[in-house]
Amino acid sequence: MQEISLEQGAKSIGMCPQYDAIWEALTVEENLRFIATIKGLNESDTKHNIDLIIDTMDLGMFRKTRAQNLSGGNKRKLSCALTLLISPKVEFLDEPTSGVDPISRRSLFKMIRQLDESGIILTTHRMDEA
Repeated sequence: MQEISLEQGAKSIGMCPQYDAIWEALTVEENLRFIATIKGLNESDTKHNIDLIIDTMDLGMFRKTRAQNLSGGNKRKLSCALTLLISPKVEFLDEPTSGVDPISRRSLFKMIRQLDESGIILTTHRMDEA
């Protein structure tokens, strides 16, 4: 059995709690860059993943907006984006689409379906998501 270090374990797990786990004083892009740095993503992957997730989650017009100035739905999308940024092996998503518009909800689940190498644990009250 292969041992896994604490650092490797931290890079392998993503979590989007039911509350918005974001840094209010940072912009959308700064929040994403901060997580990428913590998780050890190299610079080229960081830029690519940030651009991809901002586009997929329809956060482009808010890229330079401080998180505290986002609507509730956009804060939720940012919380999900922080989790999906690194494509972890295991993702815990607690009510990821709460307060998110239908188009962004579809985009989020499209992105989740593309993560075929990730195990996903999802809690939701929406039967269509389950």
